[in-house]
Amino acid sequence: MAEAILAHQDTLNSGKGKERFIALSAGIIPKARPESIMLDLLQANNISAVNLTPKSLYPLFESQLSIFVDVIITLSEEAKQLCPVWPGHPTVINWQLTDPLDSSSIDNVITKTQRCFFTLQDRISILTSGSKATSPMNLAFQLRSLASVM
Repeated sequence: MAEAILAHQDTLNSGKGKERFIALSAGIIPKARPESIMLDLLQANNISAVNLTPKSLYPLFESQLSIFVDVIITLSEEAKQLCPVWPGHPTVINWQLTDPLDSSSIDNVITKTQRCFFTLQDRISILTSGSKATSPMNLAFQLRSLASVM
């Protein structure tokens, strides 16, 4: 979900339809396919979910793409703890969010998914509406400060 939101917001806020950020979203233990609740929420907010597939963190880490990572944002304490030491030692920032699927009630899952979506959307919108050029240190500071945006 974060990958789709970032790509969408970045394109909207770049002013020329070009992305300034490249988002790669991966999980410690990814599902076989995206959750339908999440896909419905993206669609309802006009965010493309085309080619959105759950990915494992470890193949990304082992690929040549890993050398291009500037910042890693984890969304849970577990992901933060299990995140491997990345080549180049990028900044790791934790945007702690409650896992929306950790609920026994479908109503709670929907509510938590919406809360997670809008929290990510708010944080990413603030990030992508920022200055056009930013140093890695300034970007890391911005990302840390966004962790408190609810």
